[in-house]
Amino acid sequence: MKRPGSKGTWDWHQDYGYWYHQGVLHPDMLTLGIAVDRNTAENGCMSVVKGSHKLGGIEHGRKGEASGVD
Repeated sequence: MKRPGSKGTWDWHQDYGYWYHQGVLHPDMLTLGIAVDRNTAENGCMSVVKGSHKLGGIEHGRKGEASGVD
């Protein structure tokens, strides 16, 4: 969870990159997020990159304790 008004971010990533390293070898599952507050650009709502589901697995780099993709 990211605290409201914090400077922290969640970088662009694929959840499957995490699940693969947890032993889920085939992308036959989904990750679900439920917004409990209003989602706006100002409060950092989730963005989906059109067509990104067709890119296949992308190697993620590490930054501290987080993984992300440029």
